[in-house]
Amino acid sequence: MRFADPAVCSQYIQCVDGHLEPRMCPQNFLFDRITKTCKPYDQAECHGSKPDVFLTTTTTTTINPYPSQDSYDYNPMVSEDVIKKQRIFQFSCIVDGYYGDVYDCRIYHVCVDGRDHRSLCAPGLAWESLLRLCMPIHLVNCQSSKSIEGSP
Repeated sequence: MRFADPAVCSQYIQCVDGHLEPRMCPQNFLFDRITKTCKPYDQAECHGSKPDVFLTTTTTTTINPYPSQDSYDYNPMVSEDVIKKQRIFQFSCIVDGYYGDVYDCRIYHVCVDGRDHRSLCAPGLAWESLLRLCMPIHLVNCQSSKSIEGSP
């Protein structure tokens, strides 16, 4: 069984042996919520963010003074920092495809027809370059110059 990713139209969730596994549609395809299949970009019915939309959200978060081992540090200034980094670093699309950001593991680039479409993984997720999808932070080996937690 397949389910649409609530935030990113190029991703979906597949139920395999009772486990939910994030999956990504092929290049230039989006997951269609009605047919539950990957369709060409211009034919898919999607209510999440298509890759050409940079999703910006405002979140009110209560920080637990005793975080669990599975939690990550929350930094309310991260979204501003991400936007500033993107203004400084100009990503160039040479070949169509999906690429991780060199400054921030939460950002990935979708190159379509030589144009860069920046996307941001949902909170708690980071871009996994080999699988070409957003995964839980603890499963991603971040190689960018800026770590997930915001430390240099």
